[in-house]
Amino acid sequence: MEIEEPSTKARWGLVWGLLFVLGGLAALPFLLYQFYQFRPKTLPSYQIQNFTGAVEVYTRDKRMWVQPRRGESLGSRDKIRTGPGGEIDLQKSGILEARQLDLSKEAGSLFQYVFDHGTFYTPQFGFAEREFIKDAVTGKVRLELSYDVFPKTSFGGVYLKTRNFDLSRFKALKFQARGDPKEGYPESIRIELKSGRSVIRAFAPRDFKESWQSFAFPFRVNRPTPISEITLVISHEKAQRYPKGKLHLREVDFEPAV
Repeated sequence: MEIEEPSTKARWGLVWGLLFVLGGLAALPFLLYQFYQFRPKTLPSYQIQNFTGAVEVYTRDKRMWVQPRRGESLGSRDKIRTGPGGEIDLQKSGILEARQLDLSKEAGSLFQYVFDHGTFYTPQFGFAEREFIKDAVTGKVRLELSYDVFPKTSFGGVYLKTRNFDLSRFKALKFQARGDPKEGYPESIRIELKSGRSVIRAFAPRDFKESWQSFAFPFRVNRPTPISEITLVISHEKAQRYPKGKLHLREVDFEPAV
């Protein structure tokens, strides 16, 4: 009986099939590595009893918020996708955020009423970041507000959540401010004092300099007015000269009425 030899086309088919199998085997370690790196991971548990704010978490390709309830173990319920160069240390972020809250108490009497603070900005366009820093020479704590409001209509800023803060007990808002000489700074900002969703008072400090300046905004409130939030807003319209920059504030005080 004659054995029919495979045709040239069939032989090439076998060769390509073998190469395909070998290529798949060679790629298997890489595929397993990618699966391991990008699979959802439960973050290590960390208990922060006095932590009330949200943690802003960064990965290589996205930004997200994790906001635990008081006394809740961070990472006990959230799975966050991580990847090469974007590893997340939520424990460290939580500790740093709690330290920032403590450090803010030295930035002025206002912060004795603040129990949470953070930033807000136009999604996909604007950006804002805040940090409390203690000067090694003077010992004073300042709030550094970095912002990017380059596209028109974009805005960003800082929010301060307050409690037990009755505006009728005070008669003026006072603070010191300066623009950052390297990063640039806005021409003006808007400070809003809110009760719920209503703006009770608004101030617009302007003409910042690169050296520290004192600002004072007197007001009068005749009846009890609880303030639940204070916002510092930077808009594109008020930062056209430096749409990306940094503003420093310190000694943020409310002067008692009596």
